[in-house]
Amino acid sequence: MDVARNLDELKECVSVWGVRENRREHPRYQVDIQGNYYVEAEGAIIARDNCILIDVNREGVAIKIKNNKFTKGTKLHLQFIAGYNRVDVVGKAIYIKPDGDDYLVGIQSTGKKVDIAQQLLG
Repeated sequence: MDVARNLDELKECVSVWGVRENRREHPRYQVDIQGNYYVEAEGAIIARDNCILIDVNREGVAIKIKNNKFTKGTKLHLQFIAGYNRVDVVGKAIYIKPDGDDYLVGIQSTGKKVDIAQQLLG
């Protein structure tokens, strides 16, 4: 499997190969999973839009978005559907890079105990 198309396929990959420790030494898992994100500031949702989860490793995830409505350091909530369940992931934007008409956003966990992959895979 070159690209995981849903969270079940991603779980299958991780169960076989584990979650990579260091993205510079090991490639991330390539995924193509549709989802949504929203931006929270001072307890209020200030932006909401679609995203595509494009890769995952222990350090974080990357998403692709159409409209950039936030800055580096912003807290983001990601939502994905896994079967009949909704999976929620929280992190902060650590980079935002233009990619043609889109933007690539790197997201890192906001806590040390629960990394992004653990949040995604539950």
